[in-house]
Amino acid sequence: MTSDTGDEARDPSPDDGGSLAVWERAMALLIGFAALGGGAVAVFASANQAGTAGLLVIALAFLVIGTQGTPLIKLSSGEQSLELTRKRIRRELTEQAESAPTAEVANAYEDAAAIVDGSWRDTSFASARGYERDVFTAIHNLYPHKVFEPQSADSPYDFYFEANGVTVAVEVKYRAKGPLSHRELEAIADQMRGKGLPLLVVTNAPLSPRVSEVGEALTNRLEPVTAVRWTGPFSGRDLKDAIRRLISSAEEM
Repeated sequence: MTSDTGDEARDPSPDDGGSLAVWERAMALLIGFAALGGGAVAVFASANQAGTAGLLVIALAFLVIGTQGTPLIKLSSGEQSLELTRKRIRRELTEQAESAPTAEVANAYEDAAAIVDGSWRDTSFASARGYERDVFTAIHNLYPHKVFEPQSADSPYDFYFEANGVTVAVEVKYRAKGPLSHRELEAIADQMRGKGLPLLVVTNAPLSPRVSEVGEALTNRLEPVTAVRWTGPFSGRDLKDAIRRLISSAEEM
């Protein structure tokens, strides 16, 4: 026999009652401090006082999560008391992601929501790292023992490889949603100015129509840049063709 009395107020999910891991607490503190600063400024600068104040509440919630190491938070102010669970915070962050002005901001909110829910592997950061490893492996399979990590951590590209006597830099651009825009491609290309290397931009995202137009001009410059969509072995031919075109352009310069 079961009873609904008193059970509805409690989420049976095992995550709600357990303590958080050290990395979860550290990440919650980092997000909390960052959101607290941005929210405080927004309260005074924005006309949407309710929305920005809500961001402050979320920021404080993150800080309490990180400090106490517990998914249940109780924030009190005067006569008001607010209890937020990780699921409640995740919902707030997800709603913010849906109305975010840019894809990058949306990804940040979604990552924060996944961290609150204890799903680090679901974050776009984790997915991006996995995608970068896959691209590295795919190019290494084409050019064994000729793919290298950059010597400097401040390098504007992720790795480079050598083919037909040409050194090619590779920038991996993972997108959780939406196409790669021509502005993003131009920004990536600008970071490579003066490096003396052709650049291959590999992305999992669809290429916006303007990328093709901008790509023509970037391919013909002194340091040619080519963008290609690669989503796995089935798009291996596209990757090979893009590399061949890029090397051909570099040899003509």
